[in-house]
Amino acid sequence: MALARVNGEGILVKNLAGVKLGMIQEDIAPIFGHDDKALSKIWRILNIGSMALGRDEKVFISRDTMGPILDPSFTRVRDPTSLDLVIQLENPEEANSMQTPTSSDLPADETEQPLCTEQTREPLHFEEPADLPSDYRTMLSSLLHQVTSALRDPVATLLPQQQPEPLYHSILIPALAPTGIGAAPLPPVPDAPDPSTPSTASLPWTSVYFADEACEGKLPDDVARRYNVIVMRRGGCTFSRKLARVPVFSPGKGGLQVVVVVSEGEEGDEELVRPLLDEVQRTPGGMRRVHEVPMVMVGGGEATWESLRRARSVGVRRRYWVESAGGLRIGNLIVV
Repeated sequence: MALARVNGEGILVKNLAGVKLGMIQEDIAPIFGHDDKALSKIWRILNIGSMALGRDEKVFISRDTMGPILDPSFTRVRDPTSLDLVIQLENPEEANSMQTPTSSDLPADETEQPLCTEQTREPLHFEEPADLPSDYRTMLSSLLHQVTSALRDPVATLLPQQQPEPLYHSILIPALAPTGIGAAPLPPVPDAPDPSTPSTASLPWTSVYFADEACEGKLPDDVARRYNVIVMRRGGCTFSRKLARVPVFSPGKGGLQVVVVVSEGEEGDEELVRPLLDEVQRTPGGMRRVHEVPMVMVGGGEATWESLRRARSVGVRRRYWVESAGGLRIGNLIVV
């Protein structure tokens, strides 16, 4: 089925084949986009085929399902403000050690067929010298008996079986990028894959440093060289002051990629207030930074903090909207 209801929030579009949208333009209270341009009109989807939408219902569609938009009247635009932090967690159920299989684990043709059969086995003969002492005769007789038993009752060699690679589950946490003259763009990493599907591969960032509120004193000099992500708690001082505690660094794959500020509370992205960096970024010594520090803010408080502590790796998944050639967004279309 191409369409499915999502807990009364809207409709999930699983397949675009043959799907037709009905839309209408609406006036809204002015809102400001990322370029400070006021938006007072939007498109709203009224129906998908014969399925009508409620006033507040949304249409959810995967970016993979949508693919490239071929209609020249519409285009997909990356949201510069909202995104999702993806945290890949360790899965202890998959951490199984390699075990050597028992004979019951082998296929029937491997357990039932002896290495040699009665028809092919040749009797073993041993002639004792006449003058051999009796104690040597006993020892040789015992040895002959052991060799004969080994040939008659061979033991199959059991090789260790290769275990499948463990799968790791991910969670997705809404995040907001900052605004202001101190805001820096995220590094150009590929989007994390759909977190609803477990994966064997790691996300781009694999090392995390926890700095608490980071309001007093510079962080250790090697933090920005050794860790991809620095996690700070919101509060205690301004966002600009927190970033000023980060040591000077040169961008590189093995070093700092982003600072994640965790806000207290259970709010989602709709309740989060976009952080303001109203000062240019400066080093701990007060000099203007040559390489600015990218930052995002997430909610969730202690739950998010603990999830980051359990992280195997971290990545981001960017969001998109669809707008017409005239710059009007489709307000209730959510690209996930």
